[in-house]
Amino acid sequence: MINSSFIKEQGQNPEEYFETIKEEYLPKWDSKRDQVKFSEEQLTFLQQEFFPIHIVVVSADWCPDCRTTVPILIRMAELSSFLDITIIDRDSHVNQVDSIRANGSFKVPLVLFINDKYEELTRWIERATYTYAIQYQSKLEAHETGEEMKEVMRRNFGKHSLKIMQATTNELFEQMMKAVYMLNANMQSQPISAGQKN
Repeated sequence: MINSSFIKEQGQNPEEYFETIKEEYLPKWDSKRDQVKFSEEQLTFLQQEFFPIHIVVVSADWCPDCRTTVPILIRMAELSSFLDITIIDRDSHVNQVDSIRANGSFKVPLVLFINDKYEELTRWIERATYTYAIQYQSKLEAHETGEEMKEVMRRNFGKHSLKIMQATTNELFEQMMKAVYMLNANMQSQPISAGQKN
């Protein structure tokens, strides 16, 4: 687990993180930010008051999945009174975050939803199920056509980019709601207001 001191000392807010993104990747990040959309039901949920949830994201500027995921989480935090977000650059802190693995390897983005005590409530890793399905289908298509898998994936991901964004939004939202309900169900007092968010 990433410890609280490390998060406080090395984590960045969105503005700080975007200042570190290499210029060659910025247009791709900006295009994804413009695609973030929430349903009316999701917007209504974000306007409610709950005990604070802290989102910690391990990201990398070169990572396409990060370019999809991080802008969604940033917008969620901007629209809510109970969410904030800290971003940790994976490549700058490999030794500190490499112990967090999934399926035998380190995956980015890694999204942790934690409470004020830096205890993990839930997590989300790498990409939406819909995106994995496209990846698998691309592998099958590449073998059938003899094309390079990377080229087939690039084409299919581009073709389905808006659906990937929506699927990712919905999965992240579900994980956030799970964290909110887990935390608030265990608290004895009433949910706090926006002014008390850390």
